[in-house]
Formats: sequence, structure tokens, C-alpha cells
Amino acid sequence: MKDVLLGAQSIEVVQTSYPGHALEIACQLQDIDCVCVLGGDGIAHEVVNGLMHLSNESRPCFAVISNGSGNDFARSLGMPHLAQACVDALMHAQETRVDLGLCNGHYYLETISFGIDAAIAEQSVELRKKTNLAGAALYAAAGFDQLKNHRETYKVHLRVDGAPAVVAHVHLLAIQNGKTYGGGFCIAPDANIADGILDACWVDGPQAFVPALRTFLMAKHGKHINRPGVHFLSGRTFDLVFEQTPPVQIDGEYFEGSRFSISVAPSALRVLKVSQTT
Repeated sequence: MKDVLLGAQSIEVVQTSYPGHALEIACQLQDIDCVCVLGGDGIAHEVVNGLMHLSNESRPCFAVISNGSGNDFARSLGMPHLAQACVDALMHAQETRVDLGLCNGHYYLETISFGIDAAIAEQSVELRKKTNLAGAALYAAAGFDQLKNHRETYKVHLRVDGAPAVVAHVHLLAIQNGKTYGGGFCIAPDANIADGILDACWVDGPQAFVPALRTFLMAKHGKHINRPGVHFLSGRTFDLVFEQTPPVQIDGEYFEGSRFSISVAPSALRVLKVSQTT
């Protein structure tokens, strides 16, 4: 890490102490060069929401060293899964700008989703405490249980870029800035964090266990695009109204509501990114 920071006039290391602490710290980090997070998507989410309170002129560049369970945004920045490899990768990273998603006043880096995949994310938190699983293995274990025992369908009115609303009955709906969630499940293969649009994927319900499981497993590598009942749509704004309150996750963290106004914030964040994903 010393080689990465060579030439820095000053370096400050801050350890968070409680949920929300990273956001509080980030709100005060104006007029510095770079904020580097050691952690996963949750703390990265907090820090970026704090940084977005700052003016564009005073907002620092953002970097991530993977040290969480999913590390999906780190993956979108080309960061390897292991922390030491991330440090090495940062030596070759380039500064660039990426988009953010914005939902009901909360920024997100990679993903917001509704339905069974959000329930999987919530169950993963508890399952991680009981096992040594992490990343895609953790998500898959929680997913198998949810698909076997909880395949609820949610009715949603979906409006994209102001067009007439589409009514869908979904097992899951994800609106992605990046390609993956759940530690590498490629739910939106065409998503790009720097293209100025968001990518939605939803899966119609109800579906029986076996076809639902097959779609889930194929999504690990983005091979679900031609599966029955799988739909994709891209846009800059999404307005969602659910008739029944669904489970919701935002960058892997708990979220709630039944009405959601979602938009893209183009080129909102300066980041350090390596040219080839790992």
C-alpha cells in the first residue's frame, strides 16, 4: 500500500464504529484527493452517499479495496476479490467518472432490487453469521432456500422514461447500474456503470421451483437472458408502484417502501478503476 500512496502529502486512516458512521465521516471529506474504502458494498454505499453531500468541485475521488462478502461494485471497478491483489491493482488504476443510481433520495452504486432476490440478500446476512460462506456461494445457499420455500409474486406498475406504465407480476425486479449483485450474479449482462442509463431485469411469476431454480443458476454467468419469463429494459428514469410491499435491497443493504422513484446520476462520481475486470 505504501507504493500506491507514494507522494501523498498526508494520509489519514479512520475506522468506523457503528452503522452510518462511514456516511458521517464522508460528509466531512471535502478538499482531499481520494477516499479509499477497505470493505464491501455496504460501507462503500455509505461512503458514497456521504460524498454526494459535497459539491462536485470538492468531492474526492473514490476507490475500493475488496474486503466484504459480495464486492459487486469493486468488481465493476475491475478490483480483484482479494484485498492484497486490490492494492496491487490500484497501482495501475486510472481516474475516471462513473454513474450512480438514485432511489427516493438515496444513491446506489451497483444495484437495487425487489422481491425474491432482495429476500435472498436479507437471508444472506443471517446465514453469513452461522456459516463461513461468502460471496456467490453465500448468495446461492440463501437463494436455494428462498426458491424452494418462498416464491411470492408481486404486482408492480412500472413506468420507464415517462412512458405509459407496464403492469407486471414478478418474482424479482432489479434495476442495475452495474452488471452484478449477490457476489457476482450477472443479472444485467449489458449494464455499464458509465453509459448514462440503468438496466432493469425482471422475472415473471408465478413459476414452479425447478424452472425458477434453473433461471437462478443460469444468472450466475448471465446466461438467463433467453429464459422464459425473463425481461430486460433500459432507461434513465423508473417509477415503480407495488400493490404489496416487497422485500428490497440497495447495494446489499435493507431498504423499504412500496413506491420508488429511480433515476441515473450520469458521471456523478470520480473513481479509480482498472481497465480490465478481474
